[in-house]
Amino acid sequence: MNPETITAYLAASHIAVVATISRNGIPHLTPNWYRYNGKVMTLITRNNRLTYRHLQQDPRISVCMYDPPVASNDVVITGTATWNDQDIWDKARWLIERNRAPDLEA
Repeated sequence: MNPETITAYLAASHIAVVATISRNGIPHLTPNWYRYNGKVMTLITRNNRLTYRHLQQDPRISVCMYDPPVASNDVVITGTATWNDQDIWDKARWLIERNRAPDLEA
């Protein structure tokens, strides 16, 4: 896929399957919501989660988004994670609103 197609695909709501590397070298997978601006993928996790601790030890990350049930409609992004421990509530609210089921009350 070209960059424009990837950006358009990731504009839709998908669950990201995030892969990090555990202390013993075994891949660790977690579902996560994300935001993608065409260059940077933003994921939010708390600092007491395994995903965060794994990335502190080894910042390599791989993320896969797909359309169930067809696993071949997917985007995989790999790279090196960076983190920002500042206030994330604006981003978190945006992710919650984007991904919350429409029939749930606020």
